Amino acid sequence: MKKILSLGLAAVLLVGCFSGCGKTEPDSTSQAEAPDVAKSSPKDEIVEIQFFHTTWVEGMLEILDEAIAGFEKEHPNIKIVETRTS
Repeated sequence: MKKILSLGLAAVLLVGCFSGCGKTEPDSTSQAEAPDVAKSSPKDEIVEIQFFHTTWVEGMLEILDEAIAGFEKEHPNIKIVETRTS
């Protein structure tokens, strides 16, 4: 039961952390001001995401490692750089 709860908590944390990483369309006012990054960057460019966290639930590191590995496998151009704090 604790492992299921921990896995659920890890999933919620990861979804919350990565929900701001989606692609959005610029509005008409910012389109003229900002360069089109999507056209100037190759699709195979590696993007690094800094992920700071602490472990407050026993066994959480294993679950986080599995979740991060699964995310990186699904998104090969994204590398998660973990920083564990105490």
